[in-house]
Amino acid sequence: MLGLFSVYRAYTLAWTADDAFISFRYAENLVRGHGLVFNPGERVEGFTNLSWTLWTALGIALGADAERWSIWSGLCCHAAMFAALAYTSRLFGRREHLWSALPLAPLCAALHEDLLIYATSGLETPLFGLLLLLLTVVVASSPQRWLLSGCLMSCLVLTRPDGLLVYPAVFAYLILLRLPWLRTAAICALVLVPTWIWRLSYYGDWLPNTYVAKSAHLSWWSQGWKYVMLYLRMYWPLALPIALLAVFRQRALPRARGNQAHVGLLGAVALSYGIGVIRAGGDFMFARLLIPVTPLLFLILDATVRALAPTRPITTLAVAATAILGLIISPRPVSGTRLRHGVADEHAVYPHPTTSDAVRATAAKIRPYLDGLPIRVAIFGTEARLAYYARFPHAVECATGLTDREIARQALAKRGQPGHEKQATISYLAAARRAHVMFSDNPHLLAEAAASIPECWVEFGDVRARVLHWDDAVMQMLRNRGARVTEFPAAVDDYIKTLADRTQVAARRDLERLDRFWFDHNNDQARRAVITARIPTLRRE
Repeated sequence: MLGLFSVYRAYTLAWTADDAFISFRYAENLVRGHGLVFNPGERVEGFTNLSWTLWTALGIALGADAERWSIWSGLCCHAAMFAALAYTSRLFGRREHLWSALPLAPLCAALHEDLLIYATSGLETPLFGLLLLLLTVVVASSPQRWLLSGCLMSCLVLTRPDGLLVYPAVFAYLILLRLPWLRTAAICALVLVPTWIWRLSYYGDWLPNTYVAKSAHLSWWSQGWKYVMLYLRMYWPLALPIALLAVFRQRALPRARGNQAHVGLLGAVALSYGIGVIRAGGDFMFARLLIPVTPLLFLILDATVRALAPTRPITTLAVAATAILGLIISPRPVSGTRLRHGVADEHAVYPHPTTSDAVRATAAKIRPYLDGLPIRVAIFGTEARLAYYARFPHAVECATGLTDREIARQALAKRGQPGHEKQATISYLAAARRAHVMFSDNPHLLAEAAASIPECWVEFGDVRARVLHWDDAVMQMLRNRGARVTEFPAAVDDYIKTLADRTQVAARRDLERLDRFWFDHNNDQARRAVITARIPTLRRE
């Protein structure tokens, strides 16, 4: 019943993060024969969840809606994780005492709000967490099954590369207990080495572009600590085993009938992974990166409570009640759409199905105008969903640089919101990437556009897009499909007529903006010659 409640509760919280639609677009392009790419003909590995993306591609190939497929897949992973958690709690000995019979780990998991939230989200989080738990179960309970252990370790990394963070802990456990670690390592190598060779040959990089885009190669310990502490402010019961060991100096955990090695494996895996998360600065999504190790921490809590039960029943009851009550009443440190230390409550940003229904409706209006045209659309935060449903022929992801090598490899001037520190400028989009339009109505972006390029709009029914550079052929195609496009050549003529009212400084600034938007992309040297000839005749101030 507890498992059914957990799955049902996760279903009521179902949602899809905008980032998931990047993987959806890769999967759909693969199914449509374009390859595993974000844009046809442009090979950049802008995802970090290879196995999940391929699984999504299978769903699309079978005719499923990618969003619904990912939600139900996540729920299945969550149900399997819950079952594995209930089974794993038995590894720590028999339940000989009344209070030790309480299924504390599964109960806490059913009450952990973010564990339920990320059971869906469209991301690989539930699959990654399931694989990590299964790996721990197999290594702890059946260490001689080196083939299965190696396959799980390989699948973990194929689902998300930071699965490598737990390798030191797992291999140390196998080596210390004199288990077949070499065979396990051989299985990992047989799977992962060909994958890396394929990645290099297909994308031209050993590591996903996302690794560079998110500056994962740089340490950011201070931000990582903030990320973990935000998590523990809400889920402080996870730290109870440490507090209990500090209070009871009789080494409670080893009393769990010889299963201290299992507990040690759980702690080592959680610590190894957690250090990696802290070093990288955490994530912009509250709790997401810590969800995979949460079941392991609940198992440690379960083992600690069960070890105390025979001699300290009252303490056991108090600890269990405190943990359960803490998970129920602790307020969220990050809520709504406001950021805290650069961390957001993504679930509040993308309510389901409201968000998707609205975007699908907008995409249905836009798609007929753009389908099959050689048009490049710049997409910013929250617009990966629109790019997927409107099937933009070519989308330039600008908020993080996940799918753009040049944006990802920008020098990092200063640290900002994790995962969103490298963003494209309007100048780069217009001049280098030749993006034609953007649909974002973000005031900051519109202000930057106003300073970089002349104002020009195209209307797709009641949906407007800001033109980033004028491509006469593309604009004519849009007109032929019924879009209303500002007649920019006429606007240039009007500008020339009022040029006498400008100063030399203002006119040179205007010319830079016109070059970026118009003259660099169109054969119109006559108009440009008129402007350059008149600038010296204008007043200086």
